Amino acid sequence: MTIDELLRLAPDAALTVLNKPFAYAGKCVLALDGDGERQWLFEEDGGMLALSPADDEILFFEAVDETLEPEDGMILFRGKEFEFSYEDAGAVTAAEGAIEAEEEDRYGFSDYESDAGGVVRLVTNENTGETHSYVGMTVVEDDILNAE
Repeated sequence: MTIDELLRLAPDAALTVLNKPFAYAGKCVLALDGDGERQWLFEEDGGMLALSPADDEILFFEAVDETLEPEDGMILFRGKEFEFSYEDAGAVTAAEGAIEAEEEDRYGFSDYESDAGGVVRLVTNENTGETHSYVGMTVVEDDILNAE
């Protein structure tokens, strides 16, 4: 499924990402402080597809129930080391569907990568201070299929 097709998803669309069910719940558009924007598509169970249309990049994340804390620029998770690689922040310019994000919310996020290409992302709502942890990886359009 292409990035353009993902951006036009209807509420309650059923997808599979890497053969795992992804029940689309809604999305938000995040205008980054750094440059550009990201679109975050959320699933009902807390997972997320992070789209960067300008870079033609898709990251698939699953929610992590535990709070992950970086130490010395690194996160140890499931026996693997993830080293700091990127951070940015931005404001939500649009939100739709059954998601927590609302327009004008501010989010900061930081990514930590493993040698094997895995990514841990920490996302903090700067309005509430609430932090969510995710683990995932870069996927390609062929990894995302319509399940309907």
